[in-house]
Amino acid sequence: MNTSVNKKGQFNLSTFSETFVCPFDTEFYVEPDKSVWVRIAHNDNAGSNRFNSTDTFTSSVYTDKTKWFYVSLCNNITNNTYELMIKQKVDTSAAETKYRWIQTVNPMTATYDDVALANVTRITTEGYSTYGNYAGIHKENSHSYLVANNGTSGNWWGAIGCWTAYGSNTIPGYAQVAISTGYIDLYLRIDNQTSSKPSMYKNSLVGKYFYEI
Repeated sequence: MNTSVNKKGQFNLSTFSETFVCPFDTEFYVEPDKSVWVRIAHNDNAGSNRFNSTDTFTSSVYTDKTKWFYVSLCNNITNNTYELMIKQKVDTSAAETKYRWIQTVNPMTATYDDVALANVTRITTEGYSTYGNYAGIHKENSHSYLVANNGTSGNWWGAIGCWTAYGSNTIPGYAQVAISTGYIDLYLRIDNQTSSKPSMYKNSLVGKYFYEI
């Protein structure tokens, strides 16, 4: 977030929010359509750098800058619109792929049926990939805390907060790929959300009260 303060104490910034902030990555990410996002889960070198089943996913998990989980930020959403995005790389030399969709149930509580393809809106504009019946993400808490609905109940592709190896030092990523030395990251869109605390974005200002003086 680029911020400056002039001699009059005036702030010059593109994005500010007190409600939708991740303590492990305070950056705000802007997509080509000017939508604003926060990263809420990160797993680098994911195949061998996995989470633990005993991690406190319901609140937050922080091991180090390569592995953390703060999807509980979704609990601040009040309009039942969870616009999410996965960015991933299979390995360090692979190209990054992006998957973006809207689901109406919090991924921290959603079931497999809640986030079936018929119940989500996939974003298919340029830059965002789709694959098969892959749709939203939901709580599994078995091999991984969150997984994707890929049209087959019990599958655990799209693993966010994964602690079980899939094959030899890989985890199952989104869109039927195994991630080894690459990463899988989850993002939450925030500029389309109502905040109970002051928030400023590129094209909007959110607050509980406005006073004209």
